[in-house]
Amino acid sequence: MSIETILQAWDRFWFSEVSPLSVAVYRIFLGFLCAAFVLLLIPDLFVWFGSQGMCSFQAVADWNNGHAVFLNLFSFFPDNDQFLVVFHFFFFFAAVALMLGFHARVAATICYLCLTSYYHRNPFIFNAGDTYLRVSMFWLIFSASGNALALTGKKQRSKPDGNFNNYKKVSIWPLRLLQIQLATVYWHTFFCKIVGGPWIDGSAVFTSSRIEDLQRLPLPFVFEHAWTINFLSWSTLGIEGALFTLIWIKEFRYWVIAIAVIFHLTIEYHMNIPLFEWLMIVSYVLFIEPEHLAFALTWIRKKLTPKAIL
Repeated sequence: MSIETILQAWDRFWFSEVSPLSVAVYRIFLGFLCAAFVLLLIPDLFVWFGSQGMCSFQAVADWNNGHAVFLNLFSFFPDNDQFLVVFHFFFFFAAVALMLGFHARVAATICYLCLTSYYHRNPFIFNAGDTYLRVSMFWLIFSASGNALALTGKKQRSKPDGNFNNYKKVSIWPLRLLQIQLATVYWHTFFCKIVGGPWIDGSAVFTSSRIEDLQRLPLPFVFEHAWTINFLSWSTLGIEGALFTLIWIKEFRYWVIAIAVIFHLTIEYHMNIPLFEWLMIVSYVLFIEPEHLAFALTWIRKKLTPKAIL
């Protein structure tokens, strides 16, 4: 292996061209989940962010040692409930626009600013999934997600024949950043776990399964036997380890994704962590080859298209 070979591989990894289909499908999913995020906040909107809510604007400023946060639109209208309502509706429309691909880059930018503003307005109520949504939205701004499956944008197909394989190719580096962001999540969770004794001795899942505040539906047999608890604890390490290593290898990729989907759906069934599992699941589309996505979309379109009545 020569230095030139390494440089060529580096150049292909970051600067080759690829169909925008993968990142466009991801944009649709992310827009949908962002809209769901907005809707989930509505019942307690004034409790968390209102002028008479549990955490005032001044309390957050004091927590930040009196320093203003630049990317916080609430700084312009602190403790203003009318602005909060308008802001929330505007956020929802931006999320829908992102999902539909209506000026996708602008919509992604607005969604990112809204997510960041909500975080800095009350940083005490959000989980790691909300952070991942916010960071992913930032990287999505730089992608050509509006070049496919979008209402507006540049000429999307090289040939106007409706073929999902005919989208004009774009630079791959924004997709790589999104992929690396996903892999980094699992890298972080994996190495945070292996330094702790419970994950190594196989007892960690016993503790996590007893957090009653997060329980949604019971799994009675699974968490009542030592061998199942050991298996789930150690398999969690294996799955998360594979999601930042083996997922990069084509021969293993789809097997890893399939196992990871089952993994997150099981957590979603048992634990109530809003949107977190779905955010991780939809992110796997970033690792699916565009031609495979095109095949799936073509199949879906055929199934949804009414057959001619003879």
